[in-house]
Amino acid sequence: MFIGAFNKKNNFCEREWAYEKWGLEYAFDAQVFGDVAHKITRLLGDKTTYTVQDAYKYFHLTYNAYQIDYKQFYNYCHTDAPKLFDISQPTISDDRDIELLAEDSGKYFRYLKNGNYTDERALTLVIDNASLREMTDTNSQDNLILAIGTFDDVTINSMKVILSPNVPEIEYALEFFRQHS
Repeated sequence: MFIGAFNKKNNFCEREWAYEKWGLEYAFDAQVFGDVAHKITRLLGDKTTYTVQDAYKYFHLTYNAYQIDYKQFYNYCHTDAPKLFDISQPTISDDRDIELLAEDSGKYFRYLKNGNYTDERALTLVIDNASLREMTDTNSQDNLILAIGTFDDVTINSMKVILSPNVPEIEYALEFFRQHS
């Protein structure tokens, strides 16, 4: 297992924090990272710095990711959820509920506070479980929800898999974008 979540403004790397706080060590697999880095550079070109749009393009073209409103991410957790295609009456109706559900992300990944979006905007993506099963080694029934945080709609500040099974290829992609943003 590997975790690639980060927040550059706060100089935060989730796996380093987990090690310091709980002694949890997440092994780095250089081969998997190299394979993911090769996929990204082959698709987007070899750049020193990648943008939010580059990251979106990678996840969209590689995993069929599509954008949703961050306030509605909970409605997209499961493909079989009855509210997936009818969001006129969302499963979670109060922004405070979304904030509570996102508390696991900690203070480093707050895109919503007191019912309002924060200065750091989140490009929120869903990768459905069928795509995950087809393109990775996971057998999960859950969708993957990924947030890419930015202050200027260009520069990547943070990336976090909000809800999902652990998918190493995606976590290593986050690490790649951390190193190249």
